Amino acid sequence: MGERDSKMDVFQLSTLLSETCAAITHILDEAGKSFSGDPEEFVGKNYGSLGAVIACYSNLFKLSQCKTRTDLETFWAGCFSDPIVRDAVDELLLVEEKWDQFLQTVDTFMDKTLYSRNQVIGVDEIASLALVNTTDNTSSTMKQLINNQPAVFVFLRHFA
Repeated sequence: MGERDSKMDVFQLSTLLSETCAAITHILDEAGKSFSGDPEEFVGKNYGSLGAVIACYSNLFKLSQCKTRTDLETFWAGCFSDPIVRDAVDELLLVEEKWDQFLQTVDTFMDKTLYSRNQVIGVDEIASLALVNTTDNTSSTMKQLINNQPAVFVFLRHFA
């Protein structure tokens, strides 16, 4: 793990982990309600709401002064003798498991309902893929977004 500017005590670490869990749980709860209410609408319009989890992890890494998941795990492992840290880590791992289960549920719905498993998606289909900006709800296509320029996309997926 790289040098950390300051030492976070076990209480601060456990609090940070618990706050991260609470934020992710809230996002999952809202997504679960939306998905169970109307799965097609969730997949079509609200799937991007899951991107808020990126900010949760960004905050966790920034405040813990860890650059990678391995750094974070090494950091919390050094504090594992304290039960409040162990409990907070267990809580985070449980939330991540719930995250994976939710995404698997959505994937299963999409496989069964929206797409054929044997469907081949070509360049035209990808270029016309509709995207929604979750901050202002504006829509655009992939083609409009990249404007024929090289682009890198990060897709939020399962933890496992």
